[in-house]
Amino acid sequence: MGGAPVETWALKRRSRDTDTNGAGNPRWPTRIRTSPGDVLNDVKDAIRRFILANHLQGESPDNLRDTTRLQSSGILDSLAILGFAAFIERQFGVVLSVSDVGVDSFDRIEDIAALIARKRASSGGVTVEKNP
Repeated sequence: MGGAPVETWALKRRSRDTDTNGAGNPRWPTRIRTSPGDVLNDVKDAIRRFILANHLQGESPDNLRDTTRLQSSGILDSLAILGFAAFIERQFGVVLSVSDVGVDSFDRIEDIAALIARKRASSGGVTVEKNP
């Protein structure tokens, strides 16, 4: 499967440069792929890791799909949504409004990743620097 190598980029973090967010949860990866589809998959993976680590301990990652309903299924209750929204804001540098975290737009991983992409696009995206 030849082809040109894919360049990777490093995020400039807004908080301290550690591997966790202070609570032992994985942070946004320091290296991301450059195509929009790959970046969206990285966002989904980070969301999935957070939910598995904090709300579905011991659950197989294969059981948490992009289409799994998080709020309407009861995986995340109202208190969990507050913590999850704070994680999203910290991790991806977006600001969420009350209407953003409703069941219509904040229930499935694919919807949440799309919301993050829209928020980042409207704010000019994230600051990245090319790795040497």
